[in-house]
Amino acid sequence: MKVWRLYGAKDLRMEEEPIPVPGKDEVLIRVRSAGICGSDLSYYRHGKIGVYKPSQPFVIGHELSGQIAELGPGVKTLKKGARVGVDPSMCCGTCSYCLEGRSNICRKMKYLGSAMYKPPVDGAFREYLTMPAKNCHVLPEALSYKEGALLEPLSVAFHAFRRAGSVLGSRVLILGAGTIGQYLLSFARSFGAEQVLVCDPRAKRREIALKRGADLTFDPIAKDFMEGYQQKWPEGAACVFEASGVVSAASLAIECARVGGTIVQVGLLPADAEIPATPILFKELSVLGSFRFGPVYTNVLDACESGCVKAEDVVSKTFAFEDLPQALQYACEGDEVMKVQVEM
Repeated sequence: MKVWRLYGAKDLRMEEEPIPVPGKDEVLIRVRSAGICGSDLSYYRHGKIGVYKPSQPFVIGHELSGQIAELGPGVKTLKKGARVGVDPSMCCGTCSYCLEGRSNICRKMKYLGSAMYKPPVDGAFREYLTMPAKNCHVLPEALSYKEGALLEPLSVAFHAFRRAGSVLGSRVLILGAGTIGQYLLSFARSFGAEQVLVCDPRAKRREIALKRGADLTFDPIAKDFMEGYQQKWPEGAACVFEASGVVSAASLAIECARVGGTIVQVGLLPADAEIPATPILFKELSVLGSFRFGPVYTNVLDACESGCVKAEDVVSKTFAFEDLPQALQYACEGDEVMKVQVEM
């Protein structure tokens, strides 16, 4: 099979390797669609993400869907040929976090396309891979492989709302209008938010947010931003989702939250980020972290199938698998790009 293996910053090489054999309770998946995430771009641009530098060449990518090619011993829940969306998070299933339904913070977690581990875990940009059968969710006929590969970022957004609690009848502020921010907007609407305001310095992304149902959009770095925001929402937002991973946005979330409000930190901030803590105390804010996602794939599939959430409209462009380097370069290029996928 063909595999794209990353050797360093912008050093991506196509290689041929044996097709893996599924073990007990595993399946072999023929990958059909795979998306490019911000973490993939960081590995591609810099050869690392944050403090995590791969200990050896590895395969990036963790947003994928595919078709079951072979069943390993013991697999009875899936059939050969089934179309599946693949949950890239492989938890232990037995620790206290997993048993509490918080598998995303399992200390023994393995995640596709991640260099947080030694050796790093090979990801989605290859023709075939094996996965535990429990990580594979059969796609309804109405959902395409393209939509199946979007279940992972949708799950990130859904999990963030689980962390926030009910937003019914509330004013919701979303900082960052990338893929996750756009999906946060979709769920805010689905879960009954009274009004949703989306902030992003890029005009194109604000335009997309308006088309996808935002009541208001603002440029958060404009000089008159706070004046305009306070005119619209003088009491502030009941719930703020920070989805950009920018330090100034994390500080802005604290400023824009109403007294007694909730902030959910979804974007990955630098390790040395400093944010003002005193207003958190005086405004008695609840500040929550939201890391990846728990066992929510079934919920997200239901949301897609019912039409509550539209996933595919964030895809900017699709490339052939053989053109992955060009796809990554295109994804790096700017404001007009949202989600890029490759098809096989």
